Amino acid sequence: MGEKVFCSGTYIGQFESAIRRPQPDLSRLFDQIFGTGQHFERLCGLARKSKHAAYFADAAELETLAKTISEYAPMLVPGLLQTEAYARALISAAQRFEPQKTVEKLLRTRMERQALLTSPTAPQLWVVLHEAVLRTQVGGAAVMAEQLTSLVEAARTNRRVLMQVLPFEAGASAFLNGTTRLCW
Repeated sequence: MGEKVFCSGTYIGQFESAIRRPQPDLSRLFDQIFGTGQHFERLCGLARKSKHAAYFADAAELETLAKTISEYAPMLVPGLLQTEAYARALISAAQRFEPQKTVEKLLRTRMERQALLTSPTAPQLWVVLHEAVLRTQVGGAAVMAEQLTSLVEAARTNRRVLMQVLPFEAGASAFLNGTTRLCW
């Protein structure tokens, strides 16, 4: 089938084993080749529905496919390393006008992503945290103490996690204006 749609067999296999979701244009091509009306296109639409917000769905998918994730975090602990209490405080602050049910759903989704770091195919995670991440109080002193302890524990016990801290004394950097993530 890969030859008919100009894709490798490995790429097609990733669809078949639910590792990857097909793009809409490829689904339309499958429908054309197999004469299935809009069957594959409809399935693609269903498969592309994500638990994640539309702006983050592709990034979440890339996380699951990546061998290595390198992330610079200037203000917040990356989602893959957040404790539940820290994540709840962030989500509650960002979704201040949403019902608690929405906050809890977003929290569950964020926490589920963390299973990636303990899976057999876990990527290497290299995180550079700006010192501000460690000093900004999110959720109060107890929440921050738990979060900092969790970061230290992840760095000590997970051989696939490397954390570094960029101190305030380093001054301005090119990426200071926002989170930067590379997945490959």
